Amino acid sequence: FDPELRYVRINKYLADGNNLPIAAHLGRPITDVLPELPGEAVDAIQEVARSGRPLTNLTVTAAGPEDDPTRPVWEVSYYPVRGGDGASLGVGVVAENVTERKRAERAVRDSEARFRTLAEAVPQIVWVTRPDGYHEYYNARWYEFT
Repeated sequence: FDPELRYVRINKYLADGNNLPIAAHLGRPITDVLPELPGEAVDAIQEVARSGRPLTNLTVTAAGPEDDPTRPVWEVSYYPVRGGDGASLGVGVVAENVTERKRAERAVRDSEARFRTLAEAVPQIVWVTRPDGYHEYYNARWYEFT
């Protein structure tokens, strides 16, 4: 982005992630190209442009209902771009679509929550031990017994 947050350059991967051709981005402000972009993402880019300090590994989720698992999720880093004389040329972005990873992490959390609910509800002693002997989990019945 240039100092006014207009696209100067974009690769095909990010343009495809925005569901627009490269030409639809160039010379246009990010807020025109992506009006649904969450305000915190725009705020982060403006902060980097203003401060000259990078912001890294931010999670940006597309607008939409909180419970919509199809909303794209990106891990994004913004960094200042400077010319040879040190003058600010704008803000660079590195983004990775992490939607599938976040969906898998959510599935693991949900599965673990179901396991813990079941393990705490049964009247039997339940525990999980790794092959190296480290005990990862004990239910309340285990503590009552011991």
